[in-house]
Amino acid sequence: MDVDVDDSDSEHDSSGSSGSPDSDKHSTDSDSSSSSSSSSDTDGEKSSEHGEASDTFGQVGLFELGLGGISRMANAQRFRPLLSTLNDAVDETQQLVALQELAELLSMATEESLIGVDIGDFARVLINLGGGPSGDLAGLVAGNANVMLLACRCLSNLLEALPLSGSTLLRHGAVDMLCGRLLDIEYIDVAEQALSVLARISRDFAARVCEAGGLSACLMFLDFFASSTQHTALTCAVNCARAISSDQFAQAADAVPVLERTMFYSDPKTVELSCAALLHLVTAFRSSPERTERLVSADLLQRIVTSFRSGDSMHHDEASVALLRLLVVVATASRERAAQLLGMAIIPTVCDILSAQCVDPHVAFGAVDEARNTRQYRQRSAVRVPEPAWEALRLVLALLPRLPITSESLGHMEVFVCQGN
Repeated sequence: MDVDVDDSDSEHDSSGSSGSPDSDKHSTDSDSSSSSSSSSDTDGEKSSEHGEASDTFGQVGLFELGLGGISRMANAQRFRPLLSTLNDAVDETQQLVALQELAELLSMATEESLIGVDIGDFARVLINLGGGPSGDLAGLVAGNANVMLLACRCLSNLLEALPLSGSTLLRHGAVDMLCGRLLDIEYIDVAEQALSVLARISRDFAARVCEAGGLSACLMFLDFFASSTQHTALTCAVNCARAISSDQFAQAADAVPVLERTMFYSDPKTVELSCAALLHLVTAFRSSPERTERLVSADLLQRIVTSFRSGDSMHHDEASVALLRLLVVVATASRERAAQLLGMAIIPTVCDILSAQCVDPHVAFGAVDEARNTRQYRQRSAVRVPEPAWEALRLVLALLPRLPITSESLGHMEVFVCQGN
């Protein structure tokens, strides 16, 4: 009986012991499933967070795009009523008010604030109101000074706010309109504003301005303007002179008498700009001795040499350098003008210029010999050659007679170079 009980107990124990691995396996499986479920929950949370983040960034991007579209629409809505008023105004007062408001908006505008605005439509209307090539003033009384002044002011503010709009103004005939305002001056305020716009356009489109007669237009009534406006006109002339072509010699010939007069004014800025414009004009036609001689007369050469002797040009370094370069171009292009320069005793003047660059500027030209032994002279001689002195050396080289270019002379030159090496 005890044996049976023990057997049953042993059987029970054996059955219990035999069932324990299964239970352990079940518990292990449950633990792994729980861990996998927890990891899947974690991955789900991460993916949901990533999805929320991507949705957030997408919403921000769409929001920014929406703001850009709204901004463009707002810009267009601010300017569109003004354009309609300028096109369909019943009387002059409405157009004047619209032009005044447009000028104020453009004066505070930037490239971003003009996104969505049709610049071409405004350019066409403003050029038309300024008295364009057709002379149509959009129903207004011809010659209305306030309308033309405000139209030109709007063009000026537009160029300041959006510099790339110059090409659009060119396509709609702005240069022809501006030149017309300068060639036929009725109101000095309108002419000054038109000159400012033309000078701004000439920075990037000097060739187009010169083709439309801009060089003659900006210099024709130069003496009627104030000094600041004269600087603007001469700046426009310098830009045009840089881009003048060979078939526009008539404009260059018409501009030279004005530049001859202004290059000896007392205003340093006027002198500098006049010399620069004349230098560019002569350089453009240096390939033709006849044209060079027409542009630079013997009387002009004499006045330039006299200015160097009196020391007037020495007070303006830029002007003196430009005049020396002008003499170099003239002497190189025309042997007749070079001979005339030699007859004007240009060599002693060049010596004075070279000496003046190595001594105290307060020392007079006649006292150069006494100052050559000074310590300052030796110190300045050891540094880089100043630009006026360099141009003076170039002038001496241009005045030297030309050597004949033959096979024999080239052979002698080759022997000389080989011996020097």
